[in-house]
Amino acid sequence: LPSSLKHTLMQSNYHLDSVTGVWSQPDFQSIDYSDGEDTEQRLQHIIATASDYNHNFLRELGVDVPVDYRTQNFEDFTSDVDVVLDPIGGDTQVRSLQILKEGGILVSIVGLTSEGRNPSRNVRATSILVRPNSVQLSEIGELIQNGIINPIVSYRFPLEQAPLAHEQSQTRRTRGKIVIQND
Repeated sequence: LPSSLKHTLMQSNYHLDSVTGVWSQPDFQSIDYSDGEDTEQRLQHIIATASDYNHNFLRELGVDVPVDYRTQNFEDFTSDVDVVLDPIGGDTQVRSLQILKEGGILVSIVGLTSEGRNPSRNVRATSILVRPNSVQLSEIGELIQNGIINPIVSYRFPLEQAPLAHEQSQTRRTRGKIVIQND
């Protein structure tokens, strides 16, 4: 994350969970969150994969080392990683587990492979699934309206073209979000 975004998240009562490596608004009664200093140290070096076409975009987001997943293996660029955020799963997840340092954590948004559920090394793996939550959606809406976060929208479709929006999502070649509008 760029330092300006890290600062904004911390100033907006968002915290990095030192266990999962996920930014969220804290529930101080049940979760012990890391302090800002540790957060800054953990986010010193960011590596991300994308096609070569999107490398400048990744750099704008604060990525230090963009890796072209079509021609390069991310394992060749790093090892001893604290946190891996996995939006792909499958073989990519298995390979990601291998670059974690002892005690590191993989957080998946697509579920865990059998190796993710039972890592062979001293690493942790967890998955998070998004559930609709009207309170959180309202808070996110306020952050967007106040310019604190700026979602990237690549495509907008009217509701009657929802099947086209679905087709676009299946290409796995969309930068940002696809919005279906009910005008």
